[in-house]
Amino acid sequence: MYGPADAHTSTDALTSSVIAAGGVPVLLPVVPAEHAALQLRGLDGLVLAGGQDVDPTTYGRAAAADGAWVHRGRDEHELALLAAARESGLPVLGVCRGLQLANVMLGGDLIEHVDGHDAGARYDVDLHPVRVAEGSELARATGGGELAVNSLHHQVVGELAPGLRATASAADGLPEAAEAVEGPWFVAVQWHPELMGRVPGGLDLFEALVRESAA
Repeated sequence: MYGPADAHTSTDALTSSVIAAGGVPVLLPVVPAEHAALQLRGLDGLVLAGGQDVDPTTYGRAAAADGAWVHRGRDEHELALLAAARESGLPVLGVCRGLQLANVMLGGDLIEHVDGHDAGARYDVDLHPVRVAEGSELARATGGGELAVNSLHHQVVGELAPGLRATASAADGLPEAAEAVEGPWFVAVQWHPELMGRVPGGLDLFEALVRESAA
């Protein structure tokens, strides 16, 4: 999805989207989890990016098979980042893996594989519709209704965590977005808005994050 299995996962599209939305991106390399909160000092918001699969041992399943694209160090780092961001009141935008990771942190689990959800190189043409829940933060950011989004994943949210509510779903019923029931602004989507440009569900999500970060 993003190249070699390295823990420090970012893309030009992600940083460019933050800049286009009026923000200033600061990359946070993987560090020991106990140092994660220090990285957030002076920052106004957090993006949990896509990338590796979440290690199934983080939600009580058997370890991933040899050769699977996981990195437990990154999982531990980003779980600590998310916990610190929530505690300090920072708004958070989760992208793909970011949704999955948040669901695990808050007590949910994942389905480790579903077929037909990774469009690969055709991500910009193999779009599918999702229906956005009325009155949600996602609806306020995107205009609501039905969005056409990309699909670059094979893991999905299983049991939704008690602290989250689903705010978009696909035709197969799988959650495509979720947000925090209470606390600071948290919106996470299963698709990759940084690859969608200025269409509903794309750059507008980064603009919403920047607005919340500046508030």
